[in-house]
Amino acid sequence: FFNGADGLDAQVAAGNDAIDPREISTIRHAKWDPYIVRVGRYGPYAVGPDEEKRGSLPPDAAPADVTREDIEALLDAGGDERVVGIHPEAGLPILLKQGPYGPYVQLGDDEELPPGTKAAKGAPKPKRASLAKGTPLDAVDLTMAVDLLRLPRTVGEHPETGKPILANLGRFGPYVQHERTFASLKAGEDDVLTVTLERALDLIANKARKNEPLRRLGDHPVTGSPVEVFEGRYGAYVKHEKTNATIPKEIDKDALTLDEAVMLITEKDGAPATPKKAAAKKPAAKKPAVKKSAAKKPVAKKPAARKAPVKKTAPEATPSRLRNAS
Repeated sequence: FFNGADGLDAQVAAGNDAIDPREISTIRHAKWDPYIVRVGRYGPYAVGPDEEKRGSLPPDAAPADVTREDIEALLDAGGDERVVGIHPEAGLPILLKQGPYGPYVQLGDDEELPPGTKAAKGAPKPKRASLAKGTPLDAVDLTMAVDLLRLPRTVGEHPETGKPILANLGRFGPYVQHERTFASLKAGEDDVLTVTLERALDLIANKARKNEPLRRLGDHPVTGSPVEVFEGRYGAYVKHEKTNATIPKEIDKDALTLDEAVMLITEKDGAPATPKKAAAKKPAAKKPAVKKSAAKKPVAKKPAARKAPVKKTAPEATPSRLRNAS
């Protein structure tokens, strides 16, 4: 019944192969024609006849209550995504979507699974790439979308180390990277998709210089870690381990002494400025000696006292016994 050639397991497997997830996620109604509504992983959304315009339905609107006029108004307003084109290598649509942190492009649809089902654990998610800040949405074409999805890109090799220099988009905007040095691209001047090796080397060299201290004042009297002077975005500061303390404007950073720097660091983190005396070691507590119990001597057994033989006393002489004796 279950495992046979025409059993239930084989029939279910054959049915799964014949199911089109997109088709069973699609809702059609004469009042919407030529528009349709699909149920995706994140809720229902309307789709235009050319499949290029899409827009999520309002959370409080059930598909049965939506009219054709509602869908047209939603899509005319731009919706929340559009198809940019078909990826030339993957053969999947590239979508331009709006997210909580801004617009991004995505390779492939979200509604690959039937409604009500969840992706298997570890299943790959669609590849996504954010747009650089300030990029007009109408400027996103297929070429730009494909290039964004290819990030990070290798700009070239560093002439000194031979290691690759990468260009990418991050949480704080576009940047170039060489090993552990990250340099931000200049807004309005640099493009993460076209920045050259020469420009990337210049940005990385400037950032590397900023990462080097202006002066090394000496070692902190408490920790022994170095105290150094740096130039930052908001002015000069001294650095000790994880503490950064701003150098007041009235103090010349080139004339700052180690003692003055230690006082600034102390005020910043509240740590004592003088070396701590090593705490005297307490003598180890002696463990009380365990008294050994004296070995008990075996008690000598006394020989049992022999009982003295009982002497038989002669019978008392009586007149009758005397007569019998005679």
